[in-house]
Amino acid sequence: PFDGQQAWRQRFHIDDNARQRLGKAVIRAGVSLPYVILYALAPKPGSSAIETILALAAAVFAFGGVYGLIKLRTWGIAAMTLAAGVCFVGAIEPHAAASVGGMDTGAAAAVAAIALAGATLPFFRSFARALAR
Repeated sequence: PFDGQQAWRQRFHIDDNARQRLGKAVIRAGVSLPYVILYALAPKPGSSAIETILALAAAVFAFGGVYGLIKLRTWGIAAMTLAAGVCFVGAIEPHAAASVGGMDTGAAAAVAAIALAGATLPFFRSFARALAR
């Protein structure tokens, strides 16, 4: 019922296309959060302190990005893009992968990176048009 209300769309100057993009982005970002948590908090034997800090930074960026996305802030998209990048690096780095609940932490990082990138990609066209002006 909230999506169909006109008051919030008029308040934030959102048309139907932007509402659909925002709704899909929130769903994709929400799907990525469990994988980001798994990647960030899973024990990784043999990992350095920098790898652990990067994994925790990915979680902070992802949760902050979702918060910013819900609040309709541009920095939310930037934070989710940073989280996707950190998760992508975590997926390809050669570390001793741990298995939590039958899933490799590298695979969890890859799924999180794909879901976060999928949540942010629809907004980059609008960003490019705004920067070109």
